[in-house]
Amino acid sequence: MSTKKTSPGKQRLLDFLKRLLEDDNDIIVWTDRQNAEFRMVKPHAVAEKWGAITGNPSMNYDKMSRGLRHFYTNNTLKKRSILANIFDVNFIESSDPYDRAEY
Repeated sequence: MSTKKTSPGKQRLLDFLKRLLEDDNDIIVWTDRQNAEFRMVKPHAVAEKWGAITGNPSMNYDKMSRGLRHFYTNNTLKKRSILANIFDVNFIESSDPYDRAEY
């Protein structure tokens, strides 16, 4: 288990994804809610919404994915390739309150 902590700014991205998953939309969906697995159906639209929330109109998926990579390396999220360029992602429970992904 990683000892790295997620900064409050990075935590906002996780909170944003969780809130977006609760909305009825076609850009990010639960694929297995019980196991906290979700899919970004339209990742570029997710990034545009994230940019609007953060006041960064130049936000795109490439930039947002750099933030997401932090969560993959500290075991907060786990990415699983389904097909080429299609990924399912899981929130991972952690005992570290900075890394905790409650869903």
